[in-house]
Amino acid sequence: MKQCTHPGCTYTVFGKGYCKNHQGYRPDFKSHKSKKHVKIKPVSKKHSKELKTYSQLRKEFLEKFENMFCAVYPHLLATEVHHTKGRGKYLNDTDTWLAVSREGHIWIHENPKLSRERGFMKSRIKMSDDLT
Repeated sequence: MKQCTHPGCTYTVFGKGYCKNHQGYRPDFKSHKSKKHVKIKPVSKKHSKELKTYSQLRKEFLEKFENMFCAVYPHLLATEVHHTKGRGKYLNDTDTWLAVSREGHIWIHENPKLSRERGFMKSRIKMSDDLT
């Protein structure tokens, strides 16, 4: 059996004249460390634009008189927007928004069954008139 070509090593050859421990010393060896890591953007350009629009719409929505108070706890001021159908494709659809306080928002998500009964949460599935 051949011995590793690295000076002072007595292990048997694994490949290209070097043992497993010294593969990094091969002249043709390409280290994974030489690759540049590309950082993935946390938010895409498209979503960034949507969020900018959302921020503006949200501010205007909460400033309206009819949206000043929480839908869950009417004695509290509304500080957040709850998306009754979720944020996804309804992010900037103000028809699916509900003005709520932080406490009200927490209550909605902790009590999904009651929230659906009271209209605070709606189904995202579009029901056809033929099926109902």
